[in-house]
Amino acid sequence: MAAILRTLAEEFSRVANAAMNSLSPLPHPSSREKGENETGDIFNPEDVLRWALDVAEKTGENHSSMLQDLERKRPTEKDSILIRLVERGREHGIPTPLIESIYILLSIREGETTG
Repeated sequence: MAAILRTLAEEFSRVANAAMNSLSPLPHPSSREKGENETGDIFNPEDVLRWALDVAEKTGENHSSMLQDLERKRPTEKDSILIRLVERGREHGIPTPLIESIYILLSIREGETTG
């Protein structure tokens, strides 16, 4: 499970950093104010993973909105969240195989519960 979470954090970070870097011509705060690290990236996979695990620990008793949707046989917001990451990855030439796999599996599960 740790390897899966680490890979998700890496895929997310690469896509998010590429998207942020594409905004670099726009006026923005200095690197220090934005929280960039020494590589110029705002999102560091280790920080993203730490943050995600911290949120999971603090909200462990909660059910995510996607899980609630599946339990209630409603469409999830996977198209608003997951497919956007996949699309941004493609725009920047960044593969996101794990995010795509989760999207596909969730689509299958959603079809089973809502269809």
